[in-house]
Amino acid sequence: MTAPRTNELHHLRQESLLLRSLAQEFRVPLPNTEGGYGEVVVRRWTLATDQWQVTDGSTADPKAWIDGQWVSFGSVTGGVDRLYPYSLDEALKTAHQVAEYEGAAYEAWVKAAKDAYEYQCPSCDRWAFWENGRGTQYGDEVDEFWCQVCGAESRASRCERRPARGGGQ
Repeated sequence: MTAPRTNELHHLRQESLLLRSLAQEFRVPLPNTEGGYGEVVVRRWTLATDQWQVTDGSTADPKAWIDGQWVSFGSVTGGVDRLYPYSLDEALKTAHQVAEYEGAAYEAWVKAAKDAYEYQCPSCDRWAFWENGRGTQYGDEVDEFWCQVCGAESRASRCERRPARGGGQ
């Protein structure tokens, strides 16, 4: 029983190495992206090299993660070695770190945007900040507003909205 399992494991490792050697791109999803989907993309320069970049995946104005910040492709000097500075393992590790950072930054931005408005509950007509509504990231089709006064949940798009007085919670 041990020999067939060892052969199968060896075959799977060889197949994994082959697939990894042929890959041109990997995508790392952003965690906790409230209200949408995002990803960090790891791209290879050519199949002949182990030179990879971490990008934002944009086609309009692509940016690469270089020295701890997003840099527009057009402003990168130093050639291919500067634009594709990572080995695959380094690029994947960096992409996961960037995804965590970007996911947290995006979540903070969404929270600030939601806190910048008060919503009027359609049930009791009271105004309140966005509070514990279920969002699309939890599988709901739409964002919901939970009224802190009466407890009703309503589609956020059906609630009246106004700039917050005092800047949120």
